[in-house]
Amino acid sequence: MKCSRNSRLLRRPRPKQDESLVGYIIRLTENNYCPNINWILRMSGLKRRGIHANVFSPNTDDLSRLSLLSETEENILWSMAFPLVYPSDNPAFNTVKVFSNIVSTYALNKNFIQLCPICLQVEPYYRRIWDLSCLTACPIHQCLLINRCPQCHQPIIWSRPSILKCKCQYDWRDFRPQPVGFEQVTLSAYMYKLCQIRGDFSGISQNLSDSNPVGKLSLSQLITLLESLTKFFKIPIIRRGLLSYTASFYSSTVTSDRYYDRVFILLTDWPNNLLMFIKDYEFYLKKYYHSQYILHPTEVDMLDFFREILTCLTLNNYPFFTKVIEDYFWDSLRRMSLKNVQISFFKNSQFYSICGSLRKGKSFFEKLINKFDLKGLTLSRLLTDSKINIYDETIFFKMSYWSCLRFSSTDELLQSIQ
Repeated sequence: MKCSRNSRLLRRPRPKQDESLVGYIIRLTENNYCPNINWILRMSGLKRRGIHANVFSPNTDDLSRLSLLSETEENILWSMAFPLVYPSDNPAFNTVKVFSNIVSTYALNKNFIQLCPICLQVEPYYRRIWDLSCLTACPIHQCLLINRCPQCHQPIIWSRPSILKCKCQYDWRDFRPQPVGFEQVTLSAYMYKLCQIRGDFSGISQNLSDSNPVGKLSLSQLITLLESLTKFFKIPIIRRGLLSYTASFYSSTVTSDRYYDRVFILLTDWPNNLLMFIKDYEFYLKKYYHSQYILHPTEVDMLDFFREILTCLTLNNYPFFTKVIEDYFWDSLRRMSLKNVQISFFKNSQFYSICGSLRKGKSFFEKLINKFDLKGLTLSRLLTDSKINIYDETIFFKMSYWSCLRFSSTDELLQSIQ
């Protein structure tokens, strides 16, 4: 079905300021009694929506027909979408423009949508911000967003003819979502602020202290940091430690496989909450293995902890975060009653082993990097690429062959980093 030059839909509601474009298309579908969203898409000359329904490509998607059908300016329609910025052969690496920020499509929900039933009661349209995967609650009504129909328990998907009703005809406005405490909507309120969406967030702090570096991150930087940390906290034993730690912050129990709001708690009172969590995690490990009747060295698990969290942050530049983790790492080695650190490596078929005092652990490591010109060597890589042993009050890191080492006199270098 095509539209002629003078075609107009019979009912043409105006878009809302923070409305999703594909949500607006569903509203047009419902208002004009079309069987499903694909009718409007075909009339507009648009392809069917994929896993990220509100992502439109300026190179392949022409909104001029939709503009004509709805009598809505084309630039307004584009402002409601998430335009594709840098397409990739692998869709997982595509980037899109979201609230004036460039983010990866992993920041968006896939295949399903989430919504606030109370927001739909107030005004029946789909908000763009609900597409963000790190948003799990509505800060305005302090309730969890839903992504499954409460009646048929099926995921809420795009291919439906109604903004308000499921295919089973259940009206989501009739559902009373689970209320949550202020602590659980702190991240959502902060996301609304970054996206410049107004609302009454009474009693919810939207501001981070001036000394908190997290408050200086852009929306895209915060999303990337949360995604990286959530990946880390999905490791089973670390997830259990996180849930155990953050339980005291929550006024009610919420089961979810997404922990963005819990991870954000670690970032709010920087760096105190994070340091407190790491200490509690060490204590949790001791209790966990004791309850399992397993003799397991907590020290080994803590080395894994530092390796995994630094690895998750390797591709992103968050020096304020990695500094706290690295400082804690060197301090934790000293608390393990270790006195020395020894780093060994091969170069040009020759073996080198450099030993230093753990009292100068971090500065020793930095001097090693500078003097040996070990560009690219980070604590994360040291932990990942080394065989690690502990004995005689010394921790040994035996690295693999390092091709970029450049130096002249071994004796001179050994002396300079002591």
